Amino acid sequence: NAKPDGEVELEVAWMPVVVQPSATSMTATGIQATSNSTSPSGLALTEAWRLLDGITGAEVATSTGSPVNFLPVAAGTYDLELVVTDANGCVSAPVQVPVEVFAPPAADFSAGDACLGDEVPITINQPWGANTTAEWNVNNNNNVVATGAVASIPGISGVVGEVTIGLVLSTDFGT
Repeated sequence: NAKPDGEVELEVAWMPVVVQPSATSMTATGIQATSNSTSPSGLALTEAWRLLDGITGAEVATSTGSPVNFLPVAAGTYDLELVVTDANGCVSAPVQVPVEVFAPPAADFSAGDACLGDEVPITINQPWGANTTAEWNVNNNNNVVATGAVASIPGISGVVGEVTIGLVLSTDFGT
């Protein structure tokens, strides 16, 4: 707006303030993130997220809003990036948070033969990682007969013939 004395009046828009993503978690369905981004002027904000390869920086996925979910295709290190734009078009500097994605535990074991009522010997062929729980069942009946890294399954009574031994591994991030 021009003024009579030659001065010009300008309107300066505030930059949105980005609060680091308020929650970043790895779940069975992927990486979930939320944000507490705010604008000093109270304007509406648009949140743009990018999931970047933590080694190469290549873009893996994008999303908008909050919360967002990303499902990485492989275990590894990723960077979760947030950029916020306010209603005036002012754009924040990107904020990145590293996220480590772990491979699911491998249920690799073998079982030996046993006589009716005897314990069934178990050999764990590939140990699973820390923070992993193991639940063993017989004939997929969902009744847990043992937990943990066992050397044998308790006696199986009343079953003659072939028996199926199941193992369900769970981590802090799902099954």
